[in-house]
Amino acid sequence: MKTLQIAVPHAKCAYKCKFCVSQMPHNKGLNIKKYNPAAHLPLIDKSLERAKNLGVTGVIVTGTCEPLQHYDYVSGVLDLISNLRFPNVILQTSGYLLEQKAQDLKDIGFTHIALSLSSPYSAKNSLNLGRGSRLHLDIRKMCDSVWDNMEEFEE
Repeated sequence: MKTLQIAVPHAKCAYKCKFCVSQMPHNKGLNIKKYNPAAHLPLIDKSLERAKNLGVTGVIVTGTCEPLQHYDYVSGVLDLISNLRFPNVILQTSGYLLEQKAQDLKDIGFTHIALSLSSPYSAKNSLNLGRGSRLHLDIRKMCDSVWDNMEEFEE
């Protein structure tokens, strides 16, 4: 599968996870505080059209932050993606808001979810979240909740 990755470009993130690509040294100089992502939707649309014409079959939505923090923007990008009918649409997330948004994500067109974790154990994973226990993620509970809803998603 050929894929195109779209990063949700926001400067502030609730997590600041130690393992996040946005925390890597090459990203320290990014000045996206003045960036208006909605203004770039036409550019994203053109990029998606070109990718489709080049044979890309999948789109990954990720971010320089946790994408689900900016659900409205992600939803806008998904509108563009769904217009071109890509068969594989993947959300890469740390799980933030996943329990609450699972049905919405399916409804707007995501076909896969890639969960970025530093550990399969909730307590150890929480140690790598930059904001600590305030944003503790119960991985088992979240996966059980999403899994329970999977039957509804099967065709």
